[in-house]
Amino acid sequence: MAKPLVSDELWGVIASSLPVRPEGRTSADGRPRRPDGHPVRAPQRHCLGNAAAGDGLRFGHDPRLRGDRLCRRRLRDWQAAGVWLKLHPVLLDRLGRATAIDWSRAALDSASVPAKRGRAQTGPNPTDRGKAGSKRHVVIDAKGIPLAVTLSAANVHDSRRLEETVDAIQAIRQCAGPPSCMPTTG
Repeated sequence: MAKPLVSDELWGVIASSLPVRPEGRTSADGRPRRPDGHPVRAPQRHCLGNAAAGDGLRFGHDPRLRGDRLCRRRLRDWQAAGVWLKLHPVLLDRLGRATAIDWSRAALDSASVPAKRGRAQTGPNPTDRGKAGSKRHVVIDAKGIPLAVTLSAANVHDSRRLEETVDAIQAIRQCAGPPSCMPTTG
């Protein structure tokens, strides 16, 4: 069997943030099964690894685990359950304790994305012929680790969301000293 995309140590941290699913049993062919006997097309760890890979299963991974559509549905359900909002600070704290966050510089950028269903925080996108869109504002550290993300309508200028996006950086635990939440100035 191929090496899992998500290490055991990382999975131990992430699994506690995911909604609890009933554990299945394994059939004679080694495929995981739900308690009702139906096959589980993709365990939660596989779905997370599938998302980390970015474009579905790659060559050399376990071919018995399929279900890209199931993985996309599960990732959507995790989003609705607020998993990512709970998980982001936990992972940032782990990176902070490992001194993997470089506070020497930070960058803020945004990207406009279509919002076809036109929900809250949408506006006419000036780069897409006025169609409904949203804009994601992201603050990253010097290594590219995302520290905070905010959302606005596509027609909101980046300068108007600068302070709000920087203020969205939560305190991150470090191995020494008080929690840090701002890049150093100098």
